[in-house]
Amino acid sequence: MNNAEEPNYIDNIEFRFGVEIEICIRIQDGCLESPKGIPATEDFFSGFSFYHKFIMYLNSILSKASPVIKQRFPEIAMKDDTRQWYLYRLSDMKETLAEYGSEEDNKIESYEVPRFEIDQSVRCGDSLDADSKIIDRNTGELVQPWKSIAIECISPILKFRGVPTPEKIKEALLPYLEFIGLLKQECFMTNSSAGYHVNVSAFDLKKNKVIPLTTFPLLLFVLDEYIKKEREYYASEFRVEHSAFAKPLYKMTNLLLEQRPNLRNNKQAFFKALTDSDFVVRFTAGPQNNKSIFPRDSWITRKKYGIKVKQFEILEFRVFKSDKHINAMLDNVQYSCVIVMNALLNYWIKRTPEGLANLNDLFPKPSGGRRTRRFTKKNKQKRTRKAN
Repeated sequence: MNNAEEPNYIDNIEFRFGVEIEICIRIQDGCLESPKGIPATEDFFSGFSFYHKFIMYLNSILSKASPVIKQRFPEIAMKDDTRQWYLYRLSDMKETLAEYGSEEDNKIESYEVPRFEIDQSVRCGDSLDADSKIIDRNTGELVQPWKSIAIECISPILKFRGVPTPEKIKEALLPYLEFIGLLKQECFMTNSSAGYHVNVSAFDLKKNKVIPLTTFPLLLFVLDEYIKKEREYYASEFRVEHSAFAKPLYKMTNLLLEQRPNLRNNKQAFFKALTDSDFVVRFTAGPQNNKSIFPRDSWITRKKYGIKVKQFEILEFRVFKSDKHINAMLDNVQYSCVIVMNALLNYWIKRTPEGLANLNDLFPKPSGGRRTRRFTKKNKQKRTRKAN
């Protein structure tokens, strides 16, 4: 198999993706409006469940979407504090309890409809007190207690075919972002407790089957492409602040390969070390040579690193910080899909007639740990001044 045999290989690939947005929504005029104009105070929130917060969001923002957007997303789902799902029909605001195994439940579990739920790790005004020191990433000011609510917005499955261009991603994702209210950016805020997750899978339309992104050896091609980006942009664009739920994978792989350099020549063993939750790796930490162990729940199959393997050949890119800016959300979906595309092309080119793949040049040694600088206009000016 080579390029000459099938030059339009990527045209047959359908990218299927979804986003999970952890975010705070402000309670103020024009955004979330409290029932009957009651001021949002601690007393107001006392006994106020996520169900009631969601209804406030539904009435203030979701129900006011344009007819075109409502036609695209006619139903939505909400998981309440008891982990019970409800389905809402926007045409008449009908609420239906989604019984297990029902038609409503199947729609929700197959990600056919937008989903909304609470994430207890996200800190917004509804979980703060006067002594909290949570900083609004957008303004640099302290988040005010009781003046916002936390919500996780999960998109339905979105699709496009072929090369992941900005135009295709915008066409697929922008209607959803408009639906959840993000065109009114003043109503939203983010902080270091919140993340933006992009889930990606790939479907071969010509062969009519899902591409096995999470299995050996294709996953190694994906991780190789991912680590190149993560190493360069983790601290500057993707996450910025350290997160216990999206730690940089490149640091773990560096330590793993330093401790067991033989894994460079045995990529199957390397794959096992990355994906087997029972595979415990010891590494040398710090100048005192103290021994440490990666905990069993820290591997790529768990919610610990910037990328996570999920069921049904889905990769979850957890590395991105939460953002209320639409262009950043679109860019991060493109980053994720391009990483997958490059991995597919690299794997496809390196395959032999026997179906094997050359893995020798995957995960090269880092060049002294020096970060690659982004060649921007500003950097170019600095370099020119230095030369002069």
